[in-house]
Amino acid sequence: MKRGSERKDIFHYLNNEDQPDKPSPPLKRLLDEGVLAIVAGSDTTSSALTSLAFLLVAHPPVLKRLQEEIDHYYPPGEDPCNAKHYRDMHYLTAVIHETLRLYPPVPSGMHRMVPHHGPGVMLGSYYVPAGTSIRLLARALARRRRRLPFSDALSKAPIANAQLGTKSEMAFVHNDGAFIPFSHGPANCVGKQLAMQEMRTVVCALLQKFDMWAREGWDVREYDRGFNDYFITTRPEVPVVLSVRT
Repeated sequence: MKRGSERKDIFHYLNNEDQPDKPSPPLKRLLDEGVLAIVAGSDTTSSALTSLAFLLVAHPPVLKRLQEEIDHYYPPGEDPCNAKHYRDMHYLTAVIHETLRLYPPVPSGMHRMVPHHGPGVMLGSYYVPAGTSIRLLARALARRRRRLPFSDALSKAPIANAQLGTKSEMAFVHNDGAFIPFSHGPANCVGKQLAMQEMRTVVCALLQKFDMWAREGWDVREYDRGFNDYFITTRPEVPVVLSVRT
């Protein structure tokens, strides 16, 4: 902390490095703020896992293939909470990414403001004056056909995009810049890696032990109808039936 931040990330601002005349806060307060910034993402992780469960029961072929990958790396007796194989589980990562693309936990994104003290900025061909507040809608951006394939085919998208099972298959032409569920740049989500680790752990632990399907009679269209944006999302219940795998 004494050396300062190497880039303008969250600790750059928590440490008052953007205000040279202001002293740094006590170390304990800095640590407390850092912990708060990470655990504040607990509800967004919960939202993502709910959406993931919905998409899996709505698309059984994806669920089956995901279970096959989990069985390969974590057969019975292997600890699915041990992260040693997560890096190699490309299909699991693809399913999580597709969930975050279709149902980002913060659909409307974060506000950003062009600094008041300056001439404004150019964003592509657009001039944005100083003092302008900007918000980039993560959900709308990720569903534009110009940016990502199958973006308007909601019922097919989880199957179409989550067929990416290996590194070579994942070299699919699309615009990565349109995928910003964790925001982007130095002010992006400080808990991104923790959230990804949590989601991988929960999915592996759940699907190693259980089969799952939607309750009979439940209309999967109810999920979209009840998915509401209040900065972070509120979701309808997903009535899932679990059965111990044999």
